[in-house]
Amino acid sequence: MEMLFMVLGGLGLFLYGIKLMSSGLQTIAGDRMRIILEKGTKTPIRGVLTGIIVTGLIQSSSGTTVLTVGLVNSGLLTLRQAIGVIMGANIGTTVTAYLIGFKLADYALPIVFVGVLLLCFSKNQKISTIGQSILGFGLLFYGMDIMGNGLQPLAHTQLFNDLMAQVDDNPLVGVGIGAGLTAVVQSSAATIGILQELAYQHVITYSQAVPILFGDNIGTTVTALIAGIGASVAARRASLTHFIFNVIGTLIFLPLFLLGIFPWLVENVTNILFFAAGGWDVEECAVFAQAVAQGGAAYIHVSGGGLTPDQRIALAPGYQVGLAARIKAAVPGLPVIAVGLITEAELASSIVGTGQADMVGIGRAMLYDPRWPWHAAAALGLTIPGAPRPYLRSKPHNVKELFAD
Repeated sequence: MEMLFMVLGGLGLFLYGIKLMSSGLQTIAGDRMRIILEKGTKTPIRGVLTGIIVTGLIQSSSGTTVLTVGLVNSGLLTLRQAIGVIMGANIGTTVTAYLIGFKLADYALPIVFVGVLLLCFSKNQKISTIGQSILGFGLLFYGMDIMGNGLQPLAHTQLFNDLMAQVDDNPLVGVGIGAGLTAVVQSSAATIGILQELAYQHVITYSQAVPILFGDNIGTTVTALIAGIGASVAARRASLTHFIFNVIGTLIFLPLFLLGIFPWLVENVTNILFFAAGGWDVEECAVFAQAVAQGGAAYIHVSGGGLTPDQRIALAPGYQVGLAARIKAAVPGLPVIAVGLITEAELASSIVGTGQADMVGIGRAMLYDPRWPWHAAAALGLTIPGAPRPYLRSKPHNVKELFAD
């Protein structure tokens, strides 16, 4: 019951946050959104760009689509112009998904505080409206955090695991789940937020999330279909366009997903964007290490600290040990292996002795000297008691006292 209350309460805060933020942004924009839609649809391409911009500004593809249907119904837009805007709205709505993807839960309450200050104590209407948007933004992430904590036990729920197994066996089940859930809550952002939290908590896999995501895109068209009821023929066609466009998108990309083409495309595009946006550094590697540790890793071998255009690493003995030390600090209790031109016994002993890493990689040292472990032990003044007899017959000439009888 506690899990249910946390999920419902978190979802309520999330939806209210989105509503506050979207309403505030629409109020700030005022009639300019309607003017932009009317003026920015002279060509299909301009219509798509207009749909992207308007949806990105008001953070609601449903709001853009419903507004477009209303303009078609009043005769201010043609069906041809509306189709471009609706296509753009589907692209612009991904901005919300990206915003949700940022883990800002730790700052949610301070953001809420700033929003309340502006909303309640400012006499300037515009500043109060900005405060409303900021308050909604904070509540969005606070609701996400509560919802995420509530969703954690799902990983150990048999019913949920059986349902996800069905999604693995038949992706259309996932499409149905996504469409139904989004149609009920009337917000694709909410269902995408739930998916992101489930994935973040390692409750669902990528292959389970994608079909549900495709269903979300179909379910979000319900709002536009409802807006088209009782409207003109052209307006009903515009609302139906939204539905058909998203269904066709699922029919195209679901097979590509099943064939492995879509995941490959996403992976490569993501890699390119990460590098183009500055790559990832050692701090982001530390966050990744924590996720790997939660996934049950036995140890972490640190042979790099990210990949950025500005990366400059001076080659020297132990040049990557600092990176291993940072990862070790991020995952206490999980063994970490350091590498980086570690060929001297004293350096290897110092790295482990000072706690920078739990182990060191000696592959390079072994290439230089196949008997490196023996020579390293001798250099550190150690002896090897109880050595097997074959070892005693092949003592290295310069360390004959290494093996104790």
